[in-house]
Amino acid sequence: MVVLLFWGIIVPQISIAAEVQLTSPVRRRSGLPSQTYGLPLRFDVLNDGVTMSPLLLDWDLSSADNLKISGLEFNDHSFLLGIFKAVQLDPRLKLVLKDEQASEWLFVARWPRPLLKTGTLEALSRSGKVLWHQDLVDADFDSWKDQQTRWRQQLLAKKIPKEQIDVMPVMQTNVAIRDFKMDLQPFWTLTEPFRLCLTSDMDKSLFTRMCTHLVEVSHFKKSDVALKAFPMSKAPARVIAFNEEAKLQDSKPVIINEPVQFYAELDSGTSFEFMAKPTNFNMVEIVDIEGTNQCRLMAYGNRPNIPVHEISMVKHGLLEKVVGRPWYQTIGDFREFWEVNIPRDNPVLYVPGEGGGLFREQFTITKIPSDHLRPYIKSNSAKSTYVDGAKVFVKAPPGIKLSSTQNSVTMVEPASNEMLWEFGAPKKGEYNKSYITITDGDKTFRAYREMFRGYPGEVSLRTSGVAASGSFLILGELAGSYWFESIFGSTNYYLS
Repeated sequence: MVVLLFWGIIVPQISIAAEVQLTSPVRRRSGLPSQTYGLPLRFDVLNDGVTMSPLLLDWDLSSADNLKISGLEFNDHSFLLGIFKAVQLDPRLKLVLKDEQASEWLFVARWPRPLLKTGTLEALSRSGKVLWHQDLVDADFDSWKDQQTRWRQQLLAKKIPKEQIDVMPVMQTNVAIRDFKMDLQPFWTLTEPFRLCLTSDMDKSLFTRMCTHLVEVSHFKKSDVALKAFPMSKAPARVIAFNEEAKLQDSKPVIINEPVQFYAELDSGTSFEFMAKPTNFNMVEIVDIEGTNQCRLMAYGNRPNIPVHEISMVKHGLLEKVVGRPWYQTIGDFREFWEVNIPRDNPVLYVPGEGGGLFREQFTITKIPSDHLRPYIKSNSAKSTYVDGAKVFVKAPPGIKLSSTQNSVTMVEPASNEMLWEFGAPKKGEYNKSYITITDGDKTFRAYREMFRGYPGEVSLRTSGVAASGSFLILGELAGSYWFESIFGSTNYYLS
């Protein structure tokens, strides 16, 4: 028995980069975007007006007491680990603290956080033995931030100027462990010198570590202690990079996903080191922000060390918002997009690597488009296709000419500059990127859209056999399916 079945005419919904709405103000002199034409095409400027240098690791320890690494400074002021009473951080805290609070011991930490988000506080002996450690968790940062906020409000109520409060040492710390009791901690009984370190370890031998110079415990009064520098001869500053002695100032290209070793020691003995794998982001576009000296970068993947604007790709329906998604989506675009503004005259971003480090991405810009040149496609445009030559309606701003060799662009409404784009999608089973050329006077730019092209046909065969008392029966089933790109010319999502 053979059964032939044909069924199914629905194209799976797939999110793509072009579906992300613009989040920055756009000139509307062309009426774009609009309700009908609301999906932007992206500008492909890489190697067509914009170049990206290989990632670089920069360092400068020519001032022996200050390390400059990829735009940040690491020294004995920006990095501080120590044990203090609260009032030792600033005597003005006496104005808002009770006596028992003023004498409370704190373990205080300050460091350039772009170099290391969080980690483990440690006391390491000269031989590297861990004498004490405590993991930092999000609750530690939140609790300390809340405490700083309360003290700030109380000091303001005591008429302390805001400008003075902002520069108080206690307000410039990242985190502190409060109620650091001597009967629960080893520091009151340590007799050997040690380093205080902040360490972040990852798998595959990747890590970042910051350490103070050697210190020792000094006792005074009944139970008070202080950490003072352990006496030793001063050594010159040094750098070990890529597993060899290096210049105090240099810049070296790095290879994506290839481990990079770096160690720098200030003349005070304070050190910063990491073993990390450089990672980079994937640029989507860069556009000029008219009337400013800024440009806007849109990308996905690894984020830089500065705040970015996250762009949501997925639009959830009402039912999904209420009950959630009871299934795991396996088809779609799961890239996480973000955007950030950078200076036009010095377009540079610093990107953290896996495990640590900070690497410079330098752009060179000779020309970039502005938003007012951007073409838009219809808001209900198909998100995927089964053919090479899917019909996409596109509208350009007045006076802007569009052309394409992937596959063609035909004028539909000259008065409104609406055109029909036969989208080039020659590769089945993957995303296809097709380009439109934008001509504005003597300048040209490329815009693009991504679309997944699926396989329209499917055939399956199932057979089984049954043996009984001298006879053998074979059963078979053949099933076939075909998804149409359009039904009688209609490209409605639910019908084709």
